[in-house]
Amino acid sequence: MRLIDNTSVNPYFNMAAEEYLLNTSKDDVFMLWQNAPCVVIGKNQNALSEIDSDVLRQENVGLVRRLTGGGAVYHDLGNLNYSLFLHHTDRNYDFSQFSRIVADCLGRMGLKAEYSGRNDLLLDGCKISGCSQLLHNGRLLHHGTLLISSDLTALSRVLRPSAEKYTGRAIRSVASRVCNVNDHLRVKVTAAQMKDRLFRSMDINPADTFSEEELKEIGRLQHEKYSTWKWNYGDFPRYDFANQAKFASGLVHVTFSTKHGYMECLKFSGDFFGNRDIRELELLLRGKRHQENSLMEALNSIDMEDYIHGVSAKEIIGLLF
Repeated sequence: MRLIDNTSVNPYFNMAAEEYLLNTSKDDVFMLWQNAPCVVIGKNQNALSEIDSDVLRQENVGLVRRLTGGGAVYHDLGNLNYSLFLHHTDRNYDFSQFSRIVADCLGRMGLKAEYSGRNDLLLDGCKISGCSQLLHNGRLLHHGTLLISSDLTALSRVLRPSAEKYTGRAIRSVASRVCNVNDHLRVKVTAAQMKDRLFRSMDINPADTFSEEELKEIGRLQHEKYSTWKWNYGDFPRYDFANQAKFASGLVHVTFSTKHGYMECLKFSGDFFGNRDIRELELLLRGKRHQENSLMEALNSIDMEDYIHGVSAKEIIGLLF
């Protein structure tokens, strides 16, 4: 088995690295890696229904979609991630078989981790690790998280969507009670120390890093796929959105649907005042990406005061998310 110490903390690079290894590696691989603060969503999820987009923007937290299913998770440098790439043909989702590497390592630290549900690892009833997996062309990708000293207050802030605004066929995450490994240790460990413990627990060849050719190919995949709006926000099931807010000129209510991330059937209503036909504003925004930059560009071409008195373009953007 090849051990890879992936030192990148770029979420888009790291997701690309997983796809690259799944598709090209001839050997079994065990990789450890970390992400700078970000939200990682499952392949079947609507990104906007999983997050508080205002908090992500204000705190410069990224968002990236992974290859596997499951729910949204928050990553930062207090969280350690592992990925296993194996030759495998069994289509049964036996998560515990592969996450035992983590459980056994914790056991040698005096911590008794227990499995719960489909894919959670618990300490004293509190989730410290979750995992997901994918079978593709006879190769299995099994990956998971391990909360060591993560900022759990940030986790609760960013993974706090409004359930009333978004409805659709995308898979919603189920909230779990989470904690850090360090909450259960008398002598605390760093993520780097935990990485070293996990590598040593494999008891095989020392870890290596990506070659220049691998870095080039992973970088290409990062640029073409994992850094794009289309992959992270556009490629998810259709959903419906509804929101309202009270402004100085009255109540404004908005509804719309999306298809592949583009807005359809947009409608404003309410008791607000405006000099121009609101249908002009609706037509302007229909067909646009449900993305702040795209919508702001469209709104900058008009005077919002003409359509909804006393309301700025920035406030309308807030209403649309």
